[in-house]
Amino acid sequence: MPRRQAGGFENGYHATFMPKPVFGVNGNGIHVHQSLFKGDKNAFFDPKGKYFLSKIAQSYIAGLIKCIPEITSINNQWINSYKRLVPGYEAPCYIAWA
Repeated sequence: MPRRQAGGFENGYHATFMPKPVFGVNGNGIHVHQSLFKGDKNAFFDPKGKYFLSKIAQSYIAGLIKCIPEITSINNQWINSYKRLVPGYEAPCYIAWA
C-alpha cells in the first residue's frame, strides 16, 4: 500500500475537477438540460407556437439569456472555467439557445 504524502498526493498523481487543468486538452464541463411541467404536460411546448415553444418557454429562455452573466459568475468561479471557452473545443463560446 503506497504511503499517503502531504497534500493528498500519492505516487505523484493528483485528481482534480478543475475545468481546464492542461492547455490543449479537453477539461471537465457540464451540460444542463431543463424542462418545466404543469402536471404531466410539458409547459414549454405549444404545437402552434413559433418553433413549438410556448410563451412560458420563450419567457424562460429570455430570462436565462438576460441573467447569463450573473449565472456564469456563480457557476464558473475559477479562471480555468473561462480558459475552456475557445473556438474549436467542446465548450460553447457564445450565448445562444437551442
